[in-house]
Amino acid sequence: MKIYSSFLLVALALVLTVSGCAQFGSGVAPSNTPLAAGSYEPIGPVSGESCATYLFGILGPLPEFNSVQAAMMDAQSKKPGTTALVGVTADTRYMNLIIVRIDCTRIEGIAVKGK
Repeated sequence: MKIYSSFLLVALALVLTVSGCAQFGSGVAPSNTPLAAGSYEPIGPVSGESCATYLFGILGPLPEFNSVQAAMMDAQSKKPGTTALVGVTADTRYMNLIIVRIDCTRIEGIAVKGK
């Protein structure tokens, strides 16, 4: 019984040391494309996300790479007629779940269209 308890304690310690989460603010930008003042009108707030999953931390990414560009395109696709985003913020989240790692980038901003 003592060996079994020691094994469980070591296994629990191992699981806790190889799993975890982290989130980082990746950046802030006034817009994702150059815009002249007064040349656009706001449509509304949008957000988009791009994620990649890795097996054992190295096999992957599945199904795609985690990228800011993909998250930006996802956000722009949420409101028809969007030509750009203003007030853009980006966050990146990492989750390690023992044999699986998930990396996600989230973009938030205000969708605008040209006048």
